This record gives sequence, structure tokens and C-alpha cells, in this order.
Amino acid sequence: MKLIILIFMFLACQPKNSDVEVYDSPKISEAKVEMKMDQAPLPPGMAAAPAKSIYKWKAPAGWEATVKSNMRLASFTLPAKNKKAEEAADLSIVVLGGDGGGPLSNINRWRGQLDLAAIDEEALAKSLTNFKGNLGTFQFSFLQNPKTGQGMLTAMIIHQGSVLFVKAQGAITTLVQYKNEYTQFVKDIHVE
Repeated sequence: MKLIILIFMFLACQPKNSDVEVYDSPKISEAKVEMKMDQAPLPPGMAAAPAKSIYKWKAPAGWEATVKSNMRLASFTLPAKNKKAEEAADLSIVVLGGDGGGPLSNINRWRGQLDLAAIDEEALAKSLTNFKGNLGTFQFSFLQNPKTGQGMLTAMIIHQGSVLFVKAQGAITTLVQYKNEYTQFVKDIHVE
């Protein structure tokens, strides 16, 4: 009996012609699969920004330079004056080609990030302040959500077919402390 079971098991393990076929395919290297930010499709109204930044700035004392990402030309932490890390603000400088999506779409996107309702063109006009800087006139806004205590200082500078975005996001109390410094920083951005 044991012999019959062993023979049955041996025959059951033998390969048979079946519909299963095995193929070897070459591996795709991760470098070929990885999508770089400059290869990603851009939304309508946006064009690729220059690969190298022509913009220069000097960060005020106390601003802590942090690691920038693919999209950011620079990143800074604006520490809260009360030293509470959770109240620090994050400042980013980003440049996008074309109109960068336009002021209304950007303001509404940022408002959404702060859990604020979208606004229309009329409300947008009332919420923006124009300042003169080294690169020309720029649009400034201070978005605030008192319910969450979070806000954003935003500046949009149209320059040479691109838009430079300077955005600081964090606790409203921290942003209030840095508002004048931030505005002067944006005014002083220049090209060499």
C-alpha cells in the first residue's frame, strides 16, 4: 500500500503539459521608471521653469535654511519667537513657468490647504496687496484661519515669463511676528 501511495505521489509531482508558461523578462532599472519633476506633465497655463535659478536673496538672521526639494529653490524654517517647534513656519521659494496657474487658482488652492472656502475674482482683488520689489510689482496676501490658528504669507512675482512663489505657512502668531521681515525679504529678491 505504501508503495502505491509513493508511486501516486511521484506521478502527481511530474511536470505535465499545461496552460502555464514561464517567461524571463529583463528587469527595468529604477532609474528608467523614476519620474523627475521636470518630466511631469504640467497643468494648463504652466510652462517649465528654467533648470537653474537666476534668483538671489539674503535670508534674515534667525531664518534656518532647510533641505530643499525638487520643486523648491530654497526652504527655510522661521522659528517661533516663543521657541515652540510646533508654531514654527515653513517658507518655500518655488518658480513655475508661464502664469503658474494664475492668482485665483493659487489663492484658492492655498485657502483649501487652510480649510478656508474658495473665493471669487472680486474677493481676490480685495485680498491682495501690491508691493514694489527689485523684480517689479508683486502680489501679497496673508491668509488666516482663526479656527485652526494656521495661516500663510504668500507672494507671487511675475518675472521673465515665470512666476516666483514665496510662501510661508505656519502658526498665525509666528507669521505675524515675521510679516515685515518676510515682505522685505520678498522685495529684496533679485537677479545677478
